[in-house]
Amino acid sequence: MTNDIKVLNGLVAISLDITIWSGKRKMQAEDFGINKNELPPAEISDLGAKKLCPPEKMRIFLALKARCVTLLDRHGIKFIASSWLVPKDKVKDITEELERIKLEFQQEKAAFLTDYASIIKEWIARHPQWETMLANSVPSVDYVSSKLLFGWKSFRFSLAKDSNIAEDVKRLADSVFTDIARQASEAYRDVFADRTQLTQRSLGPLRVMETKLTGLQFIEPRVAQAAQLIRTALDEAPDKGPIQGADLSRLLGLVCLLRDAEALEDYTTRMVEGQSASGLLAGLATPITMEESVPSMPMIRQSAVIASQGLW
Repeated sequence: MTNDIKVLNGLVAISLDITIWSGKRKMQAEDFGINKNELPPAEISDLGAKKLCPPEKMRIFLALKARCVTLLDRHGIKFIASSWLVPKDKVKDITEELERIKLEFQQEKAAFLTDYASIIKEWIARHPQWETMLANSVPSVDYVSSKLLFGWKSFRFSLAKDSNIAEDVKRLADSVFTDIARQASEAYRDVFADRTQLTQRSLGPLRVMETKLTGLQFIEPRVAQAAQLIRTALDEAPDKGPIQGADLSRLLGLVCLLRDAEALEDYTTRMVEGQSASGLLAGLATPITMEESVPSMPMIRQSAVIASQGLW
């Protein structure tokens, strides 16, 4: 139990609190010059939304929020809504980067609010037939300011007396593998699928997963072995030029393994029991045809939804 407590003490939760103005408002019956009593009931229809601002003006804020999500995904485990569990020793680096993104957000917000009146005026001028509808719906600059907010919170866990801490930690390890399966599925789709060769840059997603697993390896021995498996594959890959042939086959086999959380747990259990990463990777590189099945190659399945770790 002492070791399980150390695991939870090594994690910090970071919750993003970022709101972005949609630039829209709900359409009203009056916008169409009809009586609302003439409309179908809300249970079966709605009138949609009216865009009060050019959508591209909000893209920078959405991009900055996406950078925050990528940052936290790179180091931690998502467990509820906009919250991640991250290693305690990564918190300083993460919050420093969040501060840099926050500064960019505030600068972009200030610039947008300064130009808000002219932006809206130009937008309405582009749609003169709807001038009255748009002009009557535009919110104040103070309202928009209140809808463009950037913040985050960090917190630690305290254990209830009846907490089943061993089960909590097991769920954490399961969530790590499920999260890796999600990232590997994205990497397969975006980088590895249907490729006859890879560039050195193509290895970026694997390096990100290895860094993440290394940071979380204190959770459970198999997490450390998963990091070692990826590290070994990267070490065995050519360090320059295109990656093809047996090297490509081995890396593709690894990505297929990482896509399956249960198969990854099985392979890392074998490593804990003494099998070498190189030996297991060699098995993954075995060619597969439609007529034959290779037992060492995991079946690919959709990654599961990450649960809440059972911590509350």
